[in-house]
Amino acid sequence: MAVQNKDGTLHTFTYTVGGTTYSHDLTPGATTKFLVRLDAAGIVAYVCKPHAPGMGGTLAVA
Repeated sequence: MAVQNKDGTLHTFTYTVGGTTYSHDLTPGATTKFLVRLDAAGIVAYVCKPHAPGMGGTLAVA
């Protein structure tokens, strides 16, 4: 997965799968690439830890 942080503030991409929480730092003004292992279909919620609960979304896993 690749996530682009278009502004000058550090963000995170934080989510929980199978009871384990993962968090990736999103460097200001850069694109961050990381692997996301999803073991089942469904909806996975993600947030930015410094800006939660207002900044986040969901991934639909088929």
